[in-house]
Amino acid sequence: MFFIDNLYSTVGCHPTRCNEFDEFAEGPEGYIEALKDLILTNKDKIVAIGECGLDYDRLNFCKVEVQKKYLESQLDLCETIGHDLPLFLHCRAAAQDLIEILKRRGADGSDKLASKGVIHSFDGTLEEAKAFIDLGYDIGLNGW
Repeated sequence: MFFIDNLYSTVGCHPTRCNEFDEFAEGPEGYIEALKDLILTNKDKIVAIGECGLDYDRLNFCKVEVQKKYLESQLDLCETIGHDLPLFLHCRAAAQDLIEILKRRGADGSDKLASKGVIHSFDGTLEEAKAFIDLGYDIGLNGW
């Protein structure tokens, strides 16, 4: 059991999969409730909320409006669960929108949203990276 005892996870919906909210049998509210239940029943194994975020490079999978709507739902979930879990946020070709959403949601420390986590798959500019860092996030670069 040593191997299993050392496994941890994040919980969230990748932006290219956000159509799943509307396709879920119990609807979008049921999907969020299922994510919440997964987090709460596995508190000792869940280390972040995510990978959620925005991906404008692959809009053939999910439209911008749908991604934004259900990113907001997952940020609501983060606020409901509490600030102890960091965010694991995906960001491809969408930095300006994600920065605006995080600022509006209070990631600058002025309101409810935790200002900690990682901006994963980041492909933006140096100025955008600095904006995320100023909000309290680390930047994850990959091979893109």
